[in-house]
Amino acid sequence: MTNSVGKIPGREAELVPFVQEIIAECYVSLERRRDMYRYFRQFYYTGSSDGGGSKHNKCFSHIDKLSSLLFSPSEVKFDISFDGDEVGPFAEMGDTAARYLTKEYYRSKSGIVFGQAVEVALVEQCAFTRKVWGHHGAESYVIRPQFMGVLREDIADLDKQDAFVNSFYVTPRGLRRLLANRADRDAIVDRVKAEATKPAQTDTDGDYFHEIVMGGLQPITTTGTPSGQKGSVSLYAMPQPMMAPEIATSLIRIDEAWIMDDEREDWTTIRYVDPGIILEGADRHRNLSDIPHEQPFTKVCPNEVPGYFWGMSELATVSNLQELLTARLNDADNIIKRQSRPSRVFSGFSSINPERAAALMSLDGILSDDSMQTKIETLAPTMPPDMLRWIEAIETWFDDQAGITPIMQGQGEQGVRSGNHAGALMRTSTPRLRDRAMLVETQCATDGDLHLKMLQAKDARVFTVPGTGAAAGTGGQGGGGGLGGILAKILGAGGAPAPQSQQFLLAQLPDDATVMVDSHSSSPAFSGDQMNNAYNLKRFGAIDNEDLIDMIPGLPRASELKLKARKREQQESAFLAQHPELLAKGGAKGGRR
Repeated sequence: MTNSVGKIPGREAELVPFVQEIIAECYVSLERRRDMYRYFRQFYYTGSSDGGGSKHNKCFSHIDKLSSLLFSPSEVKFDISFDGDEVGPFAEMGDTAARYLTKEYYRSKSGIVFGQAVEVALVEQCAFTRKVWGHHGAESYVIRPQFMGVLREDIADLDKQDAFVNSFYVTPRGLRRLLANRADRDAIVDRVKAEATKPAQTDTDGDYFHEIVMGGLQPITTTGTPSGQKGSVSLYAMPQPMMAPEIATSLIRIDEAWIMDDEREDWTTIRYVDPGIILEGADRHRNLSDIPHEQPFTKVCPNEVPGYFWGMSELATVSNLQELLTARLNDADNIIKRQSRPSRVFSGFSSINPERAAALMSLDGILSDDSMQTKIETLAPTMPPDMLRWIEAIETWFDDQAGITPIMQGQGEQGVRSGNHAGALMRTSTPRLRDRAMLVETQCATDGDLHLKMLQAKDARVFTVPGTGAAAGTGGQGGGGGLGGILAKILGAGGAPAPQSQQFLLAQLPDDATVMVDSHSSSPAFSGDQMNNAYNLKRFGAIDNEDLIDMIPGLPRASELKLKARKREQQESAFLAQHPELLAKGGAKGGRR
């Protein structure tokens, strides 16, 4: 795409108005979006638009359940594939790299971060993850949409934008760390502290979260009471970050603009501090993502809207249901209260005052009166017979909006005759949920691909794999778990020289390496399909025992089981090598052992 923002100036005097215009254009809808995010967050945390709270906040449990069905960080496995003519030479390298990527994605908690981004996106239309190379390798952080702005909101793909902006806040100490490699660091920090005119309080409100860079992008918060008074506790229905006043007033806002530079065919990063200080990009144009030709953000949006970058909040479809549920619950609660303490009519008493009424209404209360025509009538309302069924119906409408069927929640269905029948119902009753799970899976694969590229750029670990000869199959191309796989192992052990192992770096993987989520392992909605496919492949000899263990999600002690399976196969191969007559019998019986 041709850069529509024009040529990036090289002089700071020209770069300042240029980047100011880019930031203003990218944030043109920010105020309107902030109000929308605040509205949806109120529903998510309190079940009401005004933050007053609901007796039953169904919105929170609805988002929690839906996000768990769309993405499960504990079971994500990646697969790396290549073009057809490169599968053979690079199959072992791809398998090894995929296992390492899966392990690093889990170790760095990137899967947990991506799951948090899915939950934020369901509430606030979309969210972002950002990759940073830290002290412990590749790290991921959640970026909320109010800290992002794009030049073209009619283009849904972040990589197709000509420019976008990410804003965050730093302390003066964090700014020094950010400029650690600059010789003029102290002069820049002093200038920023003297000239910056955007303290945190001027552009935020109580529910606006700051992102603070302190050697990374993790938010830093401190707890305490806003007034500093002891003995008083403030209860917030919606979680709120707090920090010491001296820290809050010293925060410095940095606007980081990412602009596609056609001359370099790469992204250019410009860091700007108001009212006109360029921290990065004045002397030279470069990409600060640590990944050539890539920007470090991944957009997460389970509810895409064609022609609109920010997508749609899940709560936009159920907020009216929450208000209806709250109204019916309030009605039922009022009726129960009036039944427990009903209104009464006292007639025939000579006089009734508050003291006499209290004595009459108390336990074992005694009230004497000379009149013989006294009478007490109770006026208690009756509960409508369908009130509870009406409330239950409203709750089922939440699941209908998300495409969640009862069978997905472990509830029985009438007419189910077997497990296979239940599995068929599971597959045919969830097309809407599966479509969104596939969309989230694609976005997770994009995040995994970015993680791999950062490892390729920064990780110098050397990997060793078996040679790529025909005899090197251990369950990959042509290996298998049946008689053919055993014959290949026997021939590799004795009939032909064992192929030499080879070493490689992640950076040596082919440029066309594609990262995908293996076997839909990112979503529990596909777990049944994955199990069935694994057992069918094993039954037909297409995979061996180790592959079967890899394909079963959430299997405990998987590494130990794989070692035992490998040891059993080695013992079986050695036994058949000593008794070749068993192979003849197996061949005569059609390959059955």
